[in-house]
Amino acid sequence: MESSKQSGGENGGSSVNNNTKGFTLQVLTGRWFMAFSSFMIMSVSGASYMFSLYSREIKSVLGYDQSTLNLLSFFKDLGSNIGIISGLINEVTPPWVVLTIGGVLNFFGYFTIWLAVTRKIPRPQVWKMCLYIFIGANSHCSTNTGVIVTSVKNFPGTRGIVIGLLSGYLGLSAAIITQIYYAFYGNDSKSLILLMAWLPTAVTFLFLPVIRHHKGVQQPNDSKVFYNFLYTTLVLAGFLMVLIILQKTFNFTKTEYYVTTILMLVLLIFPLVVVMFEEQKIWKRKQEHRDSEKNPPKPLNIATEMPNLESSAEDAPKQVSCWKNMFSPPMKKKKKMESSKQSGGENGGSSVNNNTKGFTLQVLTGRWFMAFSSFMIMSVSGASYMFSLYSREIKSVLGYDQSTLNLLSFFKDLGSNIGIISGLINEVTPPWVVLTIGGVLNFFGYFTIWLAVTRKIPRPQVWKMCLYIFIGANSHCSTNTGVIVTSVKNFPGTRGIVIGLLSGYLGLSAAIITQIYYAFYGNDSKSLILLMAWLPTAVTFLFLPVIRHHKGVQQPNDSKVFYNFLYTTLVLAGFLMVLIILQKTFNFTKTEYYVTTILMLVLLIFPLVVVMFEEQKIWKRKQEHRDSEKNPPKPLNIATEMPNLESSAEDAPKQVSCWKNMFSPPSRGEDYTILQAIFSLDMVILFLATICGLGGTLTVVNNLSQIGTSLGYSSHSVTTFVSLMAIWIYMGKIVQGVISEMIIAKFKVPRPILFTSILVMPCVGHLLIAFNVPNGLYAASIIIGFCFGANWPLLFSIISELFGLKFYSTLYNVGSVASPIGSYLFSVRVAGYLYDKEARRQMEALGMKRKPGEELNCNGSECYKMAFIIITAVSLFGALVSLILVLRTREFYKGDIYKKFREEHGTAEAEIGLTQNKIAQQHAANQG
Repeated sequence: MESSKQSGGENGGSSVNNNTKGFTLQVLTGRWFMAFSSFMIMSVSGASYMFSLYSREIKSVLGYDQSTLNLLSFFKDLGSNIGIISGLINEVTPPWVVLTIGGVLNFFGYFTIWLAVTRKIPRPQVWKMCLYIFIGANSHCSTNTGVIVTSVKNFPGTRGIVIGLLSGYLGLSAAIITQIYYAFYGNDSKSLILLMAWLPTAVTFLFLPVIRHHKGVQQPNDSKVFYNFLYTTLVLAGFLMVLIILQKTFNFTKTEYYVTTILMLVLLIFPLVVVMFEEQKIWKRKQEHRDSEKNPPKPLNIATEMPNLESSAEDAPKQVSCWKNMFSPPMKKKKKMESSKQSGGENGGSSVNNNTKGFTLQVLTGRWFMAFSSFMIMSVSGASYMFSLYSREIKSVLGYDQSTLNLLSFFKDLGSNIGIISGLINEVTPPWVVLTIGGVLNFFGYFTIWLAVTRKIPRPQVWKMCLYIFIGANSHCSTNTGVIVTSVKNFPGTRGIVIGLLSGYLGLSAAIITQIYYAFYGNDSKSLILLMAWLPTAVTFLFLPVIRHHKGVQQPNDSKVFYNFLYTTLVLAGFLMVLIILQKTFNFTKTEYYVTTILMLVLLIFPLVVVMFEEQKIWKRKQEHRDSEKNPPKPLNIATEMPNLESSAEDAPKQVSCWKNMFSPPSRGEDYTILQAIFSLDMVILFLATICGLGGTLTVVNNLSQIGTSLGYSSHSVTTFVSLMAIWIYMGKIVQGVISEMIIAKFKVPRPILFTSILVMPCVGHLLIAFNVPNGLYAASIIIGFCFGANWPLLFSIISELFGLKFYSTLYNVGSVASPIGSYLFSVRVAGYLYDKEARRQMEALGMKRKPGEELNCNGSECYKMAFIIITAVSLFGALVSLILVLRTREFYKGDIYKKFREEHGTAEAEIGLTQNKIAQQHAANQG
């Protein structure tokens, strides 16, 4: 190897500056910084645990009774546990996709709730508030899926500790957010909702690029590193516990809150020291490896005959999930690349003018400008998401009632999703055909609606308006088909990133169109319909000629380029988010709208810089290729012998329809399909037991504020309960994640028996609440918080052990569905109903009558007594059900459940040895 001179410095050995840059890059792209980033994201993702802190504001401002508040709580639990869609998305896309979705959902949901509670928008209907809190809470499914699943796959041999640590940080998050809230917002619980909106989103977007799958070999000391992480986390938890007790005992000043919060943040990021220490050891090993390359080992001389490895590898069939390849037919075999000479220059040396023309032509006809053009088309194709902005005009001008308006909305949704015809057309025609159809349909549909709303044509009948909006919305099917399908075929190896980026631009399109609308049309929503008619059509026709299929060979750095596109998109999304907040807070003038829109358009077209940079590299390679054609290098003749690929292909397992084998699961611990896992008896038992156990603990978590108030505790004490519960949720997750791993390894105890114990323990806390034992709520919040926290890592670990990791993204979220079911049954139908019944009885006894919109409050131990007696009985029933799973899995846990991963570790080491041997052969050949 020759010394590198790429940093624009001097020759010779690597300088200190290069070493620093290299080490920094290694840290930021390493597994351990990814683990640290996961901890940071989870440490602010516990907004769903803080409902009791801000539910009082919702109840008082919006005038809800306890049943309505519990209904909101149910939808919060439903949202925070219905993560099947995010799991399926994570199966086929990189983790940043679900994390981005989670960040956007979190901000939208909680920010809208904040607007409602601060009366910045009209009082929403109950179903709208349920929708807002569902969206905000559902963001946690995307975040948890992206973080936990990725971490488990990166560290499969230490999954119990990993899940425990991540769940622990999630449990601590409520206490962490509360401390930040006190330091910066005082005691304004409305501002707490605003903090919950922007803080998790900001942290997620900050660490988004480093949450990815690492294919490195599992190291034997991984568990030791995670124990070091655990020690730092325990220090943080102890600090928070002492801090909460001191804040309960003394009245802290603003300065004291600032100081303690800074100390807490220092302890929070302290695991970074562990990361640096581990990466330093890896860096030293790499340096030693580079030094040893100067004297490479003698290569093995294996006389073999080598066929074309690439074609053989491509021809060998690979087993792929039936879900992943249902819309992804096999690619055709790659043709041999021929040298491209499309820039049409003169013979001899190219002049500057010819070079400029040739480079411009290459850019305009290249794959990357096609990708940029796709982004631009998708960035203005979200008119179907903007119905609420112009529906008021349709309703008022045409005199529709709400049912008729909802009928129009239905046909809009129908049109934007019925894309079979455009798909069939795109199968037999080039992309410009469906794009042209989409542009025409868009203009006709929305322009006709604009004519009707501005009364330039007679008032249309309802069926005609339904037809117009169906046509306008159906144009998006044609546009999406032409752009997305073409892009996926041009970049098949990075299809997940491609689809994620295009979908991201589609998601941003409503905000982009709205900013343009405010800048050029003011607040005239009729003109918005006109803008929706001409803008998408104009952009589509502008970029129409470059949306085509490219037959170029897939480049190995394509994913890096798309990550560069991603970074520019995240900057645009962040800018739009800040802009929307500022526009909601302040009244912008026309000039300010012009300036911000211009800035937005600059950020929108900024990916063109990435395109130019990539095309410049391609241009240089072409120039070097032309120069080398005069003296082509002599090809190397390497004779090797190839193993029998046909027999390997025959030995590969055949793919069977997932419907045929759904009731024929493999043995426990192997990779189940999604349907095999869902319909297995083990999953049914686990699901039922989780409903019984989590339903009761969630009732306490969601109603802690109302429980404390009804039992006569002060508001400050209730805040203390919430913080204490957050700490003990963390403790439960950590203890079960770590201790259960040790118990299983040493004593071969089935993990489900620990799950059974966690279902029995909360009964003590439930009875303390039911009979209103003096100061019993303190003990109850600790016991129930610990058990609630311990439940999650146990549930997720059992699922991963029994059903494998292949479809863990989805199965992880299937198990979570039990939580909202339990929450609805016990929090809404039992606790909420009985609370309101007792509150009405108390009002009648006082001779009072509840006014419409007035909140309904209950005082005394009878408010929750019967509810928690029922919950205690159901929890015990769930524990008995879980014992069936203990008996069914006892033989499985007596074996070595991690044997498969150790075998994979050995295989990976063998592959590394083979790779090093090939490097040594190449080194010897070059010197020969």
